Amino acid sequence: MKLKINNLVKKYDNKIILDNINVDIENTKVIGIIGKSGCGKSTLLRQLATLEDFDSGEIKINDIELSTVDKKKYRLEIGYVFQEHSLFPHLSVEDNIKLILEKVKKVSKEESKIIVQNLLNEFSLSDISKKLPAKISGGQAQRASIVRALSLNPKLLFLDEPTSALDPLLTKEVLESIKKLKEKGMEFIFVTHEMAFLKEIADYYVFMDEGQIIESGKIENLKESNSDKLKKFIDI
Repeated sequence: MKLKINNLVKKYDNKIILDNINVDIENTKVIGIIGKSGCGKSTLLRQLATLEDFDSGEIKINDIELSTVDKKKYRLEIGYVFQEHSLFPHLSVEDNIKLILEKVKKVSKEESKIIVQNLLNEFSLSDISKKLPAKISGGQAQRASIVRALSLNPKLLFLDEPTSALDPLLTKEVLESIKKLKEKGMEFIFVTHEMAFLKEIADYYVFMDEGQIIESGKIENLKESNSDKLKKFIDI
């Protein structure tokens, strides 16, 4: 994966949320974005996924310029997992995933059933395939959201604090599923507060504070940071 951001600015009602962001990352599979709440992590992720338009600057992912890209086509090649599972409440877990395949990818009902069954088996969710979201745990629902995103066979996956609303036991379930993504060779960018998990799963880190990228680097160099803000954040 290659990620290059030049002078990125994002405002909400004239309030600057992303303040002249710059980063240049090459030859990596997994990028973890960290920082305290409200620093702009999730906003940055939404820009990378073209869920929102930025005000100025440039973003290139794998040499694709996001300001000029065909967004509809680009979004068909990525997956996005939100902080909340966002499953349709009136559909079973299985039907939530099949619907995306059949409506977005135009996959036949027979083929979508096979794809969904295989993915649910792989992520140990086959026993809840017929249940509604209200009848399963938060961890199961978030894992089902990951499976739904994977079902589209994305080239790149974005995960926005997928464990933020979960207790420690359910968090462990979701983190184990994310580990599988790396084992599969998936390229993804994730926002997290889980520092131990960041060190275990990310190849590259991006540390943000007050709408700016303070530091980025290879994960093995995290402890050698010269940033007092990053050192303080890691110790929290």
